Amino acid sequence: MTSERKIAANRINARKSRGPHTAAGKSKASRNAWRHGLSTIRYLNPAMSEKIAVMAKAICRGDAEPLLFEQALIIAENEMLLHCVGAGRVAVIERLRDITAIPLAKRDALAQANARSLETRRAYADFVQIKAQLGMTEEQQFPTPEQVPGR
Repeated sequence: MTSERKIAANRINARKSRGPHTAAGKSKASRNAWRHGLSTIRYLNPAMSEKIAVMAKAICRGDAEPLLFEQALIIAENEMLLHCVGAGRVAVIERLRDITAIPLAKRDALAQANARSLETRRAYADFVQIKAQLGMTEEQQFPTPEQVPGR
């Protein structure tokens, strides 16, 4: 049988582990799902597989080589991830414009947004370089999610 002392200790520990209590803590915890949601952007995810496959086929330009398609899937997954990150960046900027919003972190939110913007610009520059290596011109764009059939 469990002792009274152990029961009391369990009750004290249970009170400590019920999640964040402050507004800042709740705000930070609410972004965890979005941050971890980016890891689900994979070809194996049924919700994303069709969109990623369309992009990969566009990259392959009809070539049926399995290794090429595998590499195209990786590129398409990363392109979709960059699209989602870009949408998140816009959301952060919009949030920064709202003076009544709870700050994103204890640190300077504007400095964080600037750092994220720089990372995004670097990632986009890498993407443009990859497109150039594939021989794609500016007119040859990957379909946006809105252009993918069945959306």
